[in-house]
Amino acid sequence: MLEALANLEGVPVDEIPAVLGDLETLRARLQARHLQAILLTTERPANPAPNGVPEFCEVEEAARIVRRSVSWMEKYGRKVPGFRQLGGKGARLEWNREALLRWANASA
Repeated sequence: MLEALANLEGVPVDEIPAVLGDLETLRARLQARHLQAILLTTERPANPAPNGVPEFCEVEEAARIVRRSVSWMEKYGRKVPGFRQLGGKGARLEWNREALLRWANASA
C-alpha cells in the first residue's frame, strides 16, 4: 500500500482532494485500531475468584475498571451491569467484577 503512495506525482490535480479524503479516512481508521490495541493490552484486574463465587468491588475499583471517575460511577453506575446495593438507599455500592470487565472490554 505504501508503494502506491510513493507515486503521488502521478495523481491528477483534480483528483487530489479525493485522494486526501481517502488518506484522512485511512489515518483515522488506523489511529482507532492503534488505540484499540493499546486498550486491549492495558493491564486489567485479575479474573473473578477461581472458586466460582462472584467477586464484588466497591466504587473506587469499579471506576478504575471501567475507566470512569468515582463521581460518574456514583451518579450513573446503577445502569452499569453487575450493580448491586444491598441494604437499600445509603448502603454501599458494589459491582460484580466479571460483569464490569465484560462491559468495559465491550465498550473499548
